[in-house]
Amino acid sequence: MKRSDYRNNLHLYLATSGKTIKDLKVEVTLEFCLNLISEYIKAEEGNIEIDYEEEYHLSDEEQKIIYTQVKQLETKILEQGQIYSLDVLQKVISDTSSKQSIIKAQLVEPMSYFYNQLTKKFISKINYIFKNDKIYYVPEQLALYMIIDMNEKGYSFKKFDFIEIDEILELIGIYNRINLKLKREKNINLTTPIEKQTIISKMQHLSAYLINELTKAKYKK
Repeated sequence: MKRSDYRNNLHLYLATSGKTIKDLKVEVTLEFCLNLISEYIKAEEGNIEIDYEEEYHLSDEEQKIIYTQVKQLETKILEQGQIYSLDVLQKVISDTSSKQSIIKAQLVEPMSYFYNQLTKKFISKINYIFKNDKIYYVPEQLALYMIIDMNEKGYSFKKFDFIEIDEILELIGIYNRINLKLKREKNINLTTPIEKQTIISKMQHLSAYLINELTKAKYKK
């Protein structure tokens, strides 16, 4: 089949890569998570203190565990080479300097399409969750929940064997324990509106929403 016979860039990507649409959406999830994780690492290594809207403290040991494992995850994703950072993805899309670069841009365009759709949903939902309040979010926590939520939707990370689901669940367990304590202290339950929930519950809600939107998203080009 000639390249001109492909109906769009998604068909070209799937046919030439041998991957499925599920594989592509897993890659998009990891790209989105990579940028969230990088934001967290920059804040940690730049000693930027994040002021959350509520009492939300990790012990020194918990902070060390989360930082170490999330940093390792970032390194593994970058070393793997298949997952682009947002900056790299944008450069590939805009590079028309040669025939090869144009073909590469065509191949990653569906990835960029779904990434942009995810970004739009993120902005819309986080504005809704916080309404007129100051917006807070926990990037590394959101990234970890998104990986787990994607996995629970039946999207396999087997092609990315550096993703250790059990290890991620252990990290999430730290946040969950803190969340239970906060909810007891503030008398928050399942019927409490999302805007009144804890920051951790908001990240859980945001993650579930984003992954649901991504898994049902259609390529419309």
